[in-house]
Amino acid sequence: MQAQAQVRASAGLPALPVETLVYIIGFLAVPATDGDESAICCLLRLSAVSKRVRVAALSALYSVIILPRYITKLTTVSAGWEAEMLRFLFYCGSTITHLSLWETESRALLRDAAQVPGANTAATQPIWAIGEQMLLHSTEASCTDAKKMDTEDMPGWLRAELLASGAKQVAKAHPAHFPLEPRSNAGDRWHTRPKPRPCTPVFLSIVLSYPFFANENPIAFANMVIWSRVEELDVYAPFEMHKSLHLLSQLGNTHIRRLRISSQHATIAIETMSDVPKEDKWGNALPPLRWKNACAVLAFLLTSSELLQAFLNEFLGRHISDPILLEAACLHLLTDGSHLPSGAVGAALETETKKMRDALAMRFKVTQRNQAIWGKLRHRAWDFRERAQFRRQGAWDALLN
Repeated sequence: MQAQAQVRASAGLPALPVETLVYIIGFLAVPATDGDESAICCLLRLSAVSKRVRVAALSALYSVIILPRYITKLTTVSAGWEAEMLRFLFYCGSTITHLSLWETESRALLRDAAQVPGANTAATQPIWAIGEQMLLHSTEASCTDAKKMDTEDMPGWLRAELLASGAKQVAKAHPAHFPLEPRSNAGDRWHTRPKPRPCTPVFLSIVLSYPFFANENPIAFANMVIWSRVEELDVYAPFEMHKSLHLLSQLGNTHIRRLRISSQHATIAIETMSDVPKEDKWGNALPPLRWKNACAVLAFLLTSSELLQAFLNEFLGRHISDPILLEAACLHLLTDGSHLPSGAVGAALETETKKMRDALAMRFKVTQRNQAIWGKLRHRAWDFRERAQFRRQGAWDALLN
């Protein structure tokens, strides 16, 4: 803060004390809670002043929950902080719009059996929910059986007094048998609780770290709840690129309009336009888009064995001389709709790239070398703050332009 104050003083700019800025944040908190755009923008800018002001500004904007990496009070079946993280994501539900996970957190989420609804996993609970009765929908018969078991466990004389007198009088007369007076039926209260909503972010950044066991099945992977609302998906895959490409190509029925796949050596970014006009400037109807989202575009490109091998070579560091040739080859396949003949990657023309990109209403970009930064925690945190806190494009600016 002192260095910033010195820079501002040398530039002839005023420097307010931290206490004054925190006092201003207190005034902006109420209109920001009501959704005032100017107050929210002001708090976002104040969050970049210093660490102390950042904490105060973000606390006024968001609910800040800090989870320790090692937690002492765990459930009986919890394996550690991964289970606590899943519980936290489940409690927050769909209120999370931006989510960025590191390698171990991504693996824990992708392994969660509760992410895949269906006939085989409909009754499966998350590993952290066992013993909490969070996802068990008990029937009337089970509640009746539980009440019957409670009654059978009582002594005969206590059962007779309960039948003769009210429960409150018996509880006052025999407090040792009723330590939690009044005794209420937790099962009835449980039915009145709203159904919990799982975590469904809009902007998701994960690391595909294998194995995640049953969820590696392509059908199960495509039906995971985490993809329900995702519009921008950033994936870092350090290993097994062939499997990662195959799994990501299964998400053709989601809302993903931006897809970014990175390894240590290359990044492939695909963007499909969401606001494509239905008519041209002369009023003629335009043909509908052939691909629903960016993952459907990837799936179509992978039908060409030559392009698949070219992608794998890029991700493994065996680069083509000019990435524009690979981009033009992909756009040619998307425009023509047929498989590329042998040697078509080298024969693609750069001059046709812009024309094909405009006709397809999409963007496709290949970035070579030095892409391991998107797998480092510092750069991933920067990208997350750019997207979530400052509402900028972050890494997409560099990888799509």
